[in-house]
Amino acid sequence: MRPSSPRRSPLAAPVCAVVLGGLGAACEPTRPPETPGAGPEPARLEVEAPRGAEIRVDGVFVGVAPLPKLVDAEPGRHRVVVTLGGHEPVIEAVLLERGKTTTLTTDPAETDQRIGSWVALGTGAAGVGTGIVLGVLAVIAQRDAAALSDGPAHDAALEARDRYRTAATVAGLSGVGLFVAGALLFAIDEPELPEPERAEEQGASLSVLPLCAPDLGGVAARVRF
Repeated sequence: MRPSSPRRSPLAAPVCAVVLGGLGAACEPTRPPETPGAGPEPARLEVEAPRGAEIRVDGVFVGVAPLPKLVDAEPGRHRVVVTLGGHEPVIEAVLLERGKTTTLTTDPAETDQRIGSWVALGTGAAGVGTGIVLGVLAVIAQRDAAALSDGPAHDAALEARDRYRTAATVAGLSGVGLFVAGALLFAIDEPELPEPERAEEQGASLSVLPLCAPDLGGVAARVRF
C-alpha cells in the first residue's frame, strides 16, 4: 500500500511566502536602524542665593537654595523671584540661550522689620542684663544696711537699696518686653510674594464674618477658590 502524502495546510503557502519574502529581504543590503535624533539642548539656569531662599521661575516654585541641580528652561527671557524670610524679594529678568548655562547671583537685602527686630532683641537683652546687675547692687545695699546700726548711714543704704530695686525692676521688665517684641517681629517677618507669583499660588480661602440683624445673630462663611 502506497503511503498517502501528508495533507498540505492551506496556511503553508502564505507562511512559505512570508519566509521566502523574509529571506529575499535578507539578501538585500541592510540599512542601519534609524534612531530618533536627540532633541534640542535646553537652556540652563543656575541661581545663587542664600541658604533657605525659595526660588521661582515664571511663577513656578523650583526649589530652595542651594538648588541640587540646574534649572532647564526654554531659551528666551524668564522672570526669576527669590524670597527669604526677613529679606526683600529679589525680582530679576534673565535671558537664557540654548545650550548655555546662565548664572544669576542674588543677595536679598534685610527688611526694615528684620533690622528692627535685631535692635529690639539686642536692646531687650541689654535691658535684662542691666536689671540683673542692678538687682545684685540692691542685694549688696541691703546687706550694708543690715550691717549698720540705725543712723544716717543705715538710712542711706536703705535708700540706695530701694533705688536699685526700682531701677532693676524697670530695666528688667523693659528688657523682657523689648526682647519678646523683637522675637515676634522676627518670627512674623515672612516675605510677601509679588502679585503674579501670589496669584499663581493662591488657593481656596475661607472668610468668617459676624452676622447681625433684627432677631438674628450668628456668623456668615464665604469660601473663595
